[in-house]
Amino acid sequence: MSTNSTDSSISNEETDKMMIYYMFHYSPSISLTYVGIAVFAVLTAFLIHRIHRLNAPAFMIKVPTLAILELVGFVLRYEVIKNPSTGTYTGMTVLLLISANLLSVTNYNCLVHIIKLAKIQSEKFYYQPDLLSKILSISTLGTSILQAAGSGMLSNASTRTAGFALVFLGLALQFLVFMAYFVILNYVQRNRMFDYVVYGQSHPKQNLIYLLYITTSALLIRNVYRIVQYGFNVNNEIVPVEWPFYIFDALMVAICFAVFGLIPLFFPTETKDVIEDSSGHTHEQANQQSRPNQLYSLNEPKRVHSYPRSQLHQYDPEQSNAYVPNQPYLYKPEENFSYSPAPPYSGKPDQRN
Repeated sequence: MSTNSTDSSISNEETDKMMIYYMFHYSPSISLTYVGIAVFAVLTAFLIHRIHRLNAPAFMIKVPTLAILELVGFVLRYEVIKNPSTGTYTGMTVLLLISANLLSVTNYNCLVHIIKLAKIQSEKFYYQPDLLSKILSISTLGTSILQAAGSGMLSNASTRTAGFALVFLGLALQFLVFMAYFVILNYVQRNRMFDYVVYGQSHPKQNLIYLLYITTSALLIRNVYRIVQYGFNVNNEIVPVEWPFYIFDALMVAICFAVFGLIPLFFPTETKDVIEDSSGHTHEQANQQSRPNQLYSLNEPKRVHSYPRSQLHQYDPEQSNAYVPNQPYLYKPEENFSYSPAPPYSGKPDQRN
């Protein structure tokens, strides 16, 4: 009796190993899965804190949500290793593919937000943020649907090859979208029409675009890795090791999430007043030193906003050079000061001694 139960457990273990190898084409490490869960759990908490703390633009709320999806994908990876199931494997594959793909939409939203801040009036599509956002978002969603549909077909042996082909096609089209985005991003970086100034930050547009270069490059590396991986699968070849997944996929996505935690620093918050000056923005910036992180755009006439009383200063009459915060600024004239006007100009040299 005990011999039969032992043989049955051994048979189940062998079946599980065969099933895992059929799905992954290698023996996945449970330890690395723990690391992935821990990393994305920390990144999720970090992003929730940063997005809330820095009062980021509304479109960035999706970033912590995508981090949660990535975290759930790694939890499902752990579950697949422990209890192999085609349904769990399909869910894991879809989440790990789609969360990173939709992260690129946030990249596009950042570029669109820069263009919105410039408020340029033009019929060219790359000057129209709403149209540009629709083009990039629809393209990304289309490629994501192809990848999701293909991923759903991977668990069935009869549709496995077709599923790999669909995923490969979606990734290839997404690569072209990335290239188009790089071109537009480079144009916005070089064109000073899109410049703006956030007090407390040096060259915010340039710094923001450098961060977008990092995230886009990381997503592009991941995309190329996925193209190679699924290209091998379409040709009935396999990648028999696990480390490329963690280096070229998980690490690249983690870098993107970490960088997105810094991006709100270079955007004006939703509650900031906007002061725009076509020529004298530096003067306005100096006058707003008690109000950090204000936005100065360069393409519209100046709009000057009133100072809140809590941010201004008062001259203390008891101390000649002291200022007291949180009070309106007052001027104290000099005592015993006499003023004598100059004589009218007569056209002759001044004869006074």
